Amino acid sequence: MLLLQLACDKLRREHIVRPGLTRLERLIATARQQAHDETWRRLTPLVTTNQHPWLDGLLQPDAQTGRTILNWLRREATAHTATQIIETLQQVAFLLEARVDTWDLAGLNPNRVKWLAQLGWKAPTPQLQRMDPRRRYPILLAFLQQALLHHTDVAVELYDQCVWEYHSAAQKERKE
Repeated sequence: MLLLQLACDKLRREHIVRPGLTRLERLIATARQQAHDETWRRLTPLVTTNQHPWLDGLLQPDAQTGRTILNWLRREATAHTATQIIETLQQVAFLLEARVDTWDLAGLNPNRVKWLAQLGWKAPTPQLQRMDPRRRYPILLAFLQQALLHHTDVAVELYDQCVWEYHSAAQKERKE
């Protein structure tokens, strides 16, 4: 809808007679498909056939917990407790072990990467499972890279909060 609105606004500003709505919809759908194809073309070197099972495994529920790794990576710390810090550090370690920090998504527009990552954060797991791999894998790559940055920032913030709490408690105790 946003692309359709932007196209109509541009045509109005340029004083160009607007084609029929169905024609515009087809043009926008074609442009979106071309964007998906170009994204896949640029990320193909990152997604080797060895990575396909690993990326698909992120969407498979664990036999014991029934939760997926993707959902685990989506979880955010809610307090600056030791267990929350440890879980956040485990998430960072998992992503570093997968070498997510070495992935180069610079070939994509940063806004495209951000949009793909948002889809990864918000899209239901079954929806991602049903997607064509040429759409699913770029979403997962962008999500994983953003998750690494996010969880690293969260871990530092949680640590800062803990240190500040201990500092405040020590100052209070010193005064007493």
